Amino acid sequence: MNTITKILGANWRTTLTGYLTGAFLIVEPIITNGNFDPKRDWKQCVFALAAAVYGNVSKDKQVTGGTTPNDIKNDNH
Repeated sequence: MNTITKILGANWRTTLTGYLTGAFLIVEPIITNGNFDPKRDWKQCVFALAAAVYGNVSKDKQVTGGTTPNDIKNDNH
């Protein structure tokens, strides 16, 4: 098991994608407008949170119905 799988779990690809998308959505108003105004950018915060949560709960194509990736061999056989 590699380090990234230990940190983010078996679904690390979708989790990382969701977190990076959420981070970009939070930073985007700062890049565009030069500042972050919660009254103006609250929708951006909601979208960022939704992207991060969706990425966290989504399953990768290599993960079975459980949490074990299909590409990890089970040595108990």
